[in-house]
Amino acid sequence: MLKNIIFRASSIILIVMLSGCGVGGGGGSIAGTSSVEISSNKSSNASSSSVSNSSAVTSSVSGRSILDRPDKFIDKYQVHVIYAVPSDKQDHQLDLTNGLEVSLNAANNFFFKTTNQKIRFDETDSGHIDISFLRLPMNDNYYASKLAFARESVQTDVRTAGFNDPKKIYLVYYEGTNEATCGNAPSVGSGDGVTVLYLHGLGNFSSPCDSQGFTTDVSVATYWEFVPLHELVHTLSFVGACAPHGKTQPTHTSDDPSDLMYAGDQPWRPTTIDPGQDDYYGVNVLPSCPRNLMNSAFLEPQLGAEIPINFPHN
Repeated sequence: MLKNIIFRASSIILIVMLSGCGVGGGGGSIAGTSSVEISSNKSSNASSSSVSNSSAVTSSVSGRSILDRPDKFIDKYQVHVIYAVPSDKQDHQLDLTNGLEVSLNAANNFFFKTTNQKIRFDETDSGHIDISFLRLPMNDNYYASKLAFARESVQTDVRTAGFNDPKKIYLVYYEGTNEATCGNAPSVGSGDGVTVLYLHGLGNFSSPCDSQGFTTDVSVATYWEFVPLHELVHTLSFVGACAPHGKTQPTHTSDDPSDLMYAGDQPWRPTTIDPGQDDYYGVNVLPSCPRNLMNSAFLEPQLGAEIPINFPHN
């Protein structure tokens, strides 16, 4: 869970507090908190406007759909994207612009650079990322009042709306606020498959989540490309307790701030995925560790058949 974002104007640094990413579930407690930083210097390829308005207004090929369209990848584990708007918030129509698709493709290109694999996002038969629209039944205050546990409330309404495919993780871009976080994954082992990103999180801080725009270049990953990857890796049940550099921060690594899953005392500047390939992804992961991200059934090319612990729990 990416938490407590504060902008330092003097040093142009975005401070991100990761506090037990993926906490949740009935009665769950929040893990210990550590401070990490990520540079907020914006590339000329990244949008300088707010998240909700950063997408180029380009009509999608298939238009709006409140349903999951027919899949390109039949009977495969995949991530389906949802643009969800609380009952009282403005619909910025992010599902009808190309901004989210460009952002997710940039995220996947970053993932591929260091792994030679990509996350299998749900695509239509025309090859576009399938993004569903969901008008949520409750207002923003209702969800925001849950703070770090808003994910569970959003998940309930996502499931009620019919998004229950047992082979899909649902990545929800939530058009609302949350003072506790920018992103929230299920707790490892819960088997839940709904990950929520709060586009206007931390509204009471000097630099809320939406101060960072989506990239507009598929070759350039910035903050809002790293956030969904970070939370999706948690949803896939990583980082495990057996990771040799994951002892001090549960479900994170602590040795290298360039790691996507790093949480520690140094500025977080992700440029790679498990740089030593020994914590959660790659050939050096200890044989005694029961899971390895490279073998996830949600990646392509698919090298294994691993799914999140206790998944699916609908």
